[in-house]
Parts: sequence; C-alpha cells; structure tokens
Amino acid sequence: MKNDLRRRRLRALAAILVLISLPPVAALAVQWRLYRQNLTVPLPAPARRASAGPATRMLVIAPHPDDETLGCGGTIASAVQHGNAVTVVFITNGDGSRTTAAREFKRLKPAPEKLIAMGRMRQKEALTALAELGVLRDAAHFLGYPDGGLDELWRSHWSADRPYRSPFTQTDRSPYANSPTLEARYCGEALLGDLRELIARVRPTDVYVTDPHDTHGDHWATHAFTVAAFESLGQRPRLWTYLIHRDGGLAESLKFSWPAPIGLHPTEPLAPPKHLLETNTRWQQVQLSHELVEQKLRAIHAYRSQLGPYEKFMVSFARKNELFGTPAPPNTNASLIVDAAHDGFARDIVPAGDVKSVDVHPDGSNALRVELTLFGKPSARVRYEVEFTAITRGEMAREVMVLPSTALLSDEHTLRATLPLDRFREMDSALVVARTQLGKIKLDQTALRVVRWRSAS
Repeated sequence: MKNDLRRRRLRALAAILVLISLPPVAALAVQWRLYRQNLTVPLPAPARRASAGPATRMLVIAPHPDDETLGCGGTIASAVQHGNAVTVVFITNGDGSRTTAAREFKRLKPAPEKLIAMGRMRQKEALTALAELGVLRDAAHFLGYPDGGLDELWRSHWSADRPYRSPFTQTDRSPYANSPTLEARYCGEALLGDLRELIARVRPTDVYVTDPHDTHGDHWATHAFTVAAFESLGQRPRLWTYLIHRDGGLAESLKFSWPAPIGLHPTEPLAPPKHLLETNTRWQQVQLSHELVEQKLRAIHAYRSQLGPYEKFMVSFARKNELFGTPAPPNTNASLIVDAAHDGFARDIVPAGDVKSVDVHPDGSNALRVELTLFGKPSARVRYEVEFTAITRGEMAREVMVLPSTALLSDEHTLRATLPLDRFREMDSALVVARTQLGKIKLDQTALRVVRWRSAS
C-alpha cells in the first residue's frame, strides 16, 4: 500500500516536472529553428553611402555602452580614419545588471550605490573602447537615463510630473555628475529634450541608431526617441540602423538564434536574421578590412565587465562586414509596416497575436483608416493596439487605438478602425507601432515607422 502511494506520488511529481519543462523546451526548440534558418541567409547588397570626408558628420546613438561597438565599431573606426567628425551618445550607462554588479563587487544583492558605481565603470570602459576606435573623449556623451526603463519612458512616463523610478538604482533622476542635464528626471520629455539639444549642436549628416526590429526594449525605445527627435526638429539626415538583439520568446536571454553562427568568426560575413528579410527594411552591408575587424575586436574586449557571460555573443559581431538597415521612406498617401512571420515562441503558439502588416491611409480630410492584418485569425483574448505618437517642437500628442477582434474585414485576418485627427491639431505626421498582448504577455511588437498625412488645414 505504501509502495503504491509512493509510486503515485512519483508519477504525479514527474507529470508536474514535465509540464513545467514544456514551455522552456518549446522555446529552446523555436530558438534552435531560428538559428538554423539564420545560418543560410544570403548577404545583402553593399551599402550606398555618401563619400567620406570632413563634411560628413556621424552621430552614433547607443542604448548602452558596448552597443555602439557591436553594431558599428568598424564603421566608426573607418569614419575617423577618413576624417569624419564622429559623436557618440549613450542613452543609459548600463547600470541595470545586478548579475554584473554582483560579479564585480562580490555582493549577492548589490546595493543601488553599487549599481551606480557600475554605471561609472561602464562609462570608463566605453571611453577605452572609443579610444581604440579613434574617437576623442570629448565626443562621447552619457545622458544617464535608466537602464531597462527606456520603453517605460516612451510609453508610460512621458512628463516630469510622473517620472519613472529605476528598480536598480532606486532613483527617479540621473545620479551622474556628467549627465548633460544634471539630475535629469527619468521621463520621456527630458530624454527627448537632451537628444534634440545634442542633434541641434552636432547637425549630423549620418545617424546610426538601433534598429526598430530589435527585441530589447531599451533598443526599440532608443530608435523611437531618435526618430521623434529628428521629426520634431524637421531634420532629415541619412538614417542607418544596426541590430543587436533578435531572439524570440522565453529563451531570449540565451541570445543564440542570432548572430549566426555564434562565436568568433572574423573571416565570415554577418547576414541579417532570415525573418527580417520579409519586412520593409532594406538591409545593406559595409565591408571591413582585416585591420578594422581587429580594431573592432580590441574595442569589444575593452568591455571587460560584459565579457564574462556574454563574450561568445559579443565577439559574434567581429565579422568581415557590418549590417545596416534603411527603413522604407514615408509616403504621403499611405504607410505600410510589414512585420516578420513566425519569428518567436509566443507568436508560434498564439498566431492570433502574430502581426503581418499595418496599413494607414487618409480617410477624408481629417481622419486615418487603420488596418491591422494578422497571420492567424483574431481572438477575443488578445488585445490589439496601434499607437500613434506625434511630436512637433517638443510637444507630444498620443493616441492608442484598441481594435476589437470583431472589427473584421471579409478576409477574416484584418481588423479596421478609423482614427480622427482632431487630437493632432496642426501636426501632419506621427510615429506608428502596433502591439498585441495576451493578458500580461506581450506577443508581438512591430517596427516603428513614420506616417505622414496631408494637413487638414
């Protein structure tokens, strides 16, 4: 009798363990599938860039210290060698990694002041890396905004009367003495203001910033703030986007589906993730000489604090080329966001949340018709939203449209709604992104694009 009870308990325990392990195993399977697909992607065409020279002013905007080197370190070094003016802006100091701080300061639970000390340490690493690439110390700017919180600043904490409080440094303002705005409040309008001021001073001809398909929240938001700053200033520099993170689902922290192959392969080329070839981003490559690859690798190794757990991932970017995306240009009559398909664990198991495309068309003189197309059929359990953010001269207006799953067109995969433009007053363009969510689980988020419409006035 006791043996039977023990066996039943063991079987029950085994069943529980199997159920617990299923999601991680399934996520790993998706990552492995994506990785295998990314190994066979054809290389994009060479980038068509303006001739290098003193008249070229290059602005690199990075979410964290090390992103600038991983994404475009070779291009930075080449620009310096050709006499270009290069400015690098770091949005955060990378002070949100408790594991890095614990390893550096030998504390299981590092205190907020230790995380701030780590932010200062990562600034020093950044200056060492940039010096290796030939960038002057005075050309580096550290804004000091919250690591891990940039997406929150964009979506939920825009104004100074509702600042974001970092769960890592336990502060709602920059604790760094070298921030351009001392004690800058952790809010979207402050970050946008700092970027606008730097852009007005640098007047860049070429801007390098994280790609809007990047799956890291800080990286996506860095792109959003950058595009918003240029739109609000009415400037149109050449925009080049670089990709760092593109992983799908529960195993994202493992970072092994891209780059492919993972690890140090300095004589091999880097191709974009396969699924991003389906989007309306045009991928291009810049060839690097052997000397530039070696220079970039030395700069990567300057980020000593990050090499412990991430070295294999980081050195994967030391290749014979660098990748840059150029977004589809805005169109007056329509704007289309084309999203990747079946590119993540959550979207694989909930196809109703996998976005295929977003169409935005003028509907009369004072409204927009919005169509959200999915790979699966819409579900009442999934939240569908399209966010419009218009910014002019630093003033922000935002409208988040929630599309009911019943607003179906005849194809049974497309939702349609109408957005009145009254809220946007005299504004004639907006930054658009679509998201899907199941409860608290984010299923999909598209790239951010600029949509323009004819002024109603």
